[in-house]
Amino acid sequence: MSGLINSAGSKSGVIGITELNYEEGEWTPVVANLNDAVITIYDADYRVFGDLVIAHFAILINSTSDASAINLSFPFTCNVLSGSGSYQGGFLTYNNSGQDIAPVISAGASTAHFFTSSGGYGSYVGHSTDVLSGTVIYIRA
Repeated sequence: MSGLINSAGSKSGVIGITELNYEEGEWTPVVANLNDAVITIYDADYRVFGDLVIAHFAILINSTSDASAINLSFPFTCNVLSGSGSYQGGFLTYNNSGQDIAPVISAGASTAHFFTSSGGYGSYVGHSTDVLSGTVIYIRA
């Protein structure tokens, strides 16, 4: 879906009309570094405004003993922005584990790692049977 916003600015010499690329949809998150970890997807949808992606997810990490770092795919590749460091990310709005973790996408990647507040990686076993619901906001490539 794309659209025009009236009276929002100027583009292509037409005063009063600005083109705005807009898209929305769902995606199927995939986990990587996966041994016996399995996720149940409750929700995975996104909105794109120009090159800005807002992706929401809600997953359950099923019972597992897999100690690998959580690595969840997102619908678009993250852009490399000069001066912004190597990462873009988001936040969890719900996390029933009690551990403070946040999804972070590396520049040039389409997957997020979940970092703990102490700087380590969140693991599948550390969030076994946990529901993680959050939002990642990033600029796509």
